[in-house]
Amino acid sequence: MKSIAKLNLLDSKNISDVSSYTTATSSFQLEFASLDDMKFSSEWEKKYSKFNYNYNKFGFRMDSDEIPSTTDIGIFGCSYCAGLGLPVDMLWHTLLAKQLNMSHLNFAMNGLSPKSIIDLFLIISKHVTMKHAILVLSPYMRLQIAKINAETHKILYMSSAQSTDPMLKKYKVDVESLYKGTPEEDMYKNLRNDIYLAEKIAKERNIKIYLSAWDGNTYEFLKHMDLTSAVIIPQFGRVFDRFYKQYTETDIEKDLARDKSHLGPIHHEYWAEKTKEYIK
Repeated sequence: MKSIAKLNLLDSKNISDVSSYTTATSSFQLEFASLDDMKFSSEWEKKYSKFNYNYNKFGFRMDSDEIPSTTDIGIFGCSYCAGLGLPVDMLWHTLLAKQLNMSHLNFAMNGLSPKSIIDLFLIISKHVTMKHAILVLSPYMRLQIAKINAETHKILYMSSAQSTDPMLKKYKVDVESLYKGTPEEDMYKNLRNDIYLAEKIAKERNIKIYLSAWDGNTYEFLKHMDLTSAVIIPQFGRVFDRFYKQYTETDIEKDLARDKSHLGPIHHEYWAEKTKEYIK
């Protein structure tokens, strides 16, 4: 209970507070991030180069444990921002920062709930000065679940991205029961409160905040909110132009990352171009 009470999202004392959202304790490298990522790697390498995933001790896809104290753009989200299935140089925010000649830091983690994405923004923006923060929210129905590990006594703030997640099983979380007892309206209410809080804190810290989502229902909810300073940018994952540059409609439909579950390089290139129009 003490560790839960001491996590002050609005006045975090140390950036290491983010460790409550990951099981990472030291930097590590992965050749593949999932079974599908490995399964389709040979097909990927017929067209693109092989790559690995580098994570720092906080669980972010960064080469260094030392997080800079300033950046032009902070990126927050789930696997679509963390870049599951893609090398770093193909990710939309890498392309965006390069086009704008700005620095950026990727604070996304796979599988996060909207609340966890916003929690990380609240913690990190206290310790890292940023001009812009782009939050790409995950589906509204993903819940954040706080649970203690009986062996390590560490509190972990997990997200219910998948009920089959081995971490949820390890921590003995009955996700199905949680959903049975949680009305959809309550999920939207909590999302609303978290987004308004993020907007308020961003304004107090002089950060221009941009919001999007890859889930259609979550994005529609965003568009109906009475936001005063946050900017809604295009929905991630949708290519609005019938033909984008040299690509055909078929190219876009078949554009997938190495794991074949996430969107591929064309979508990331497109979204970098679209997002660039909003960064002032």
